[in-house]
Amino acid sequence: MYDGLSVEVTTLTTSGDNSLLRGLRTALEGADQALLCVAFVQKAGVHLLRAPLEQLGARARLLHTTTFTECSTALGMAHGFGANVAILNQGSGTYHPKIYLARRPGELVAVIGSANLTGGLVNNVEAAVMLRGTESDEPIRSAWEFAEGLWADPRRRAWDPVLEGATDEETFAPELYGELVAAVDTHHHVFHTLGPNPKPNRIVGMTPAGLYVSTPASCTCVRGRIRPRSRAHPCEVDERVRSCRSVLPLAMLGRRQHRIANDVHQPPATIDRHSDSSRIPRYIRVPEASRVRD
Repeated sequence: MYDGLSVEVTTLTTSGDNSLLRGLRTALEGADQALLCVAFVQKAGVHLLRAPLEQLGARARLLHTTTFTECSTALGMAHGFGANVAILNQGSGTYHPKIYLARRPGELVAVIGSANLTGGLVNNVEAAVMLRGTESDEPIRSAWEFAEGLWADPRRRAWDPVLEGATDEETFAPELYGELVAAVDTHHHVFHTLGPNPKPNRIVGMTPAGLYVSTPASCTCVRGRIRPRSRAHPCEVDERVRSCRSVLPLAMLGRRQHRIANDVHQPPATIDRHSDSSRIPRYIRVPEASRVRD
């Protein structure tokens, strides 16, 4: 128990409107510095916090472990945003924290919970507690001291993109991504598939590397991620990756065109997904459904 505290405590979850992701973004935006200590890092998680990470640049520190898995592409992405990335592989015990810390004049923020820096920020059932206060508040100060102790561990090493073999990730072409963002804004994140029996799809997250989609089936199973692909015709089936092309982005753009056409009393334009003359500049694939593991 602590007396005389002025700490604001908020519970954050991925349920509903995903207060966890919103809380993390709010905590990091406008911060003078940030320290993220997580056990798992994926490209999706880095993309979901891209804006504040780019804003922070070298004032953001990311401490990760390679004990469980290699994630050079994700770490390379964070490094490319300017973050100071480091690896801590402890000889004893398992590095397994999920702590997000931010500091700004007169305020410290700590988000501590179950979520790693992965697609689980939108795909998984996660929960955390956000603490807001000052350096004089013992709970937040203790969280910072713990994380700074991890960063000061002599076994920590700087992550080197050249030595680690980081590679660039493919992203949506800017024109397509802009169209998709506008379509989401127009339709309030909900779209119906094309065809005689349209079904609702809810966009639960967007990054330049993909769309996170919740479908009627995924509500009882898993959520799928639509990812950009630069080769092959959009209606082909790629047997090498056992995936098929998704028409969801086409449906999104088609619905938006229909809305715009109705607003100006003109017939809607059509998108032919079987034609090479389609206005879609990049192609999409849906990987086999798999739950994010962290």
